Amino acid sequence: MQATKQLNLDLRLIDIANKFKWEDAPQTYATFNLNAAILDALTVAQEFVNGEVVNPNEIVDRQLNVNIFNDDYDQTLPWRADLNARYSLDKELDVLGWTPNIYLLGNYPYTDTMDFPRFGVGFDNFEILYDFGGDALILNYKGKYGFAKFIADDLDTDKAHTFGFAIGINYRF
Repeated sequence: MQATKQLNLDLRLIDIANKFKWEDAPQTYATFNLNAAILDALTVAQEFVNGEVVNPNEIVDRQLNVNIFNDDYDQTLPWRADLNARYSLDKELDVLGWTPNIYLLGNYPYTDTMDFPRFGVGFDNFEILYDFGGDALILNYKGKYGFAKFIADDLDTDKAHTFGFAIGINYRF
């Protein structure tokens, strides 16, 4: 929605009405009797100390009960929402002959487990945002023929909790 000449708002509702029915779907239920397994383990440990031949896997075999069957199952996905705001500053900079349109960005993806509010600035096809939920920096490029996105809270992948890279090609029929 173009609210004003400078402000554009976009709301996407995802999976707001969905239900999947799985008929005759395979299901597995397993139970394990921990108390009896501990007592069995103590007995096996004593037999081992006494020098007897033991098979500890038999404890699991005796105490694990697995039921496999088919049943109908209804699945509902949680709904999500994505609110985007773009405010054009109607200002152009001249950077070595490049005069990009500058705009502010706000993005609020909602899920039922965590929110990821984002705020940033854009220059034509380039965007830099900060994700407050993931404590991460986002770099976007959206062009006529493709896109690229990078998100990270730490450039060291061993320390990063949020790290992603996407690249794609735009093709129209």
